[in-house]
Amino acid sequence: MVLFLIVANLHADRTVFEDITYRDLAKNPSAFAGKRIRIRAIYSSMFEVSRLKLTACCADRGPLIWVDFDNEKRNDLLGQIPKGMRIVRGTFIGKIETVSTYRPNGERIHLIVDRIEKN
Repeated sequence: MVLFLIVANLHADRTVFEDITYRDLAKNPSAFAGKRIRIRAIYSSMFEVSRLKLTACCADRGPLIWVDFDNEKRNDLLGQIPKGMRIVRGTFIGKIETVSTYRPNGERIHLIVDRIEKN
């Protein structure tokens, strides 16, 4: 019985997430630290860059979000992004980490993606 509850809790943690907007995250990143979220954004990648950006064009672009992909699902997740595409709009689910400065471009928010939803 105990084993069943542990397995059920592990499974539940991977399916529970909070729907947020990019602006919610930009206003108060620390409020989402350690939480699983679902966010719609633009994924941009190139040499030493892997990040999310705001989907809409506006004066306040908000902070950049550094993206890594879950190690166990990395190949499957990257396979969902069309080859050769460096900018893709999508819905990303994963866990948020916040730090003072994470990457060379000053990203303070780190999203470890474990699921990509089709739009």
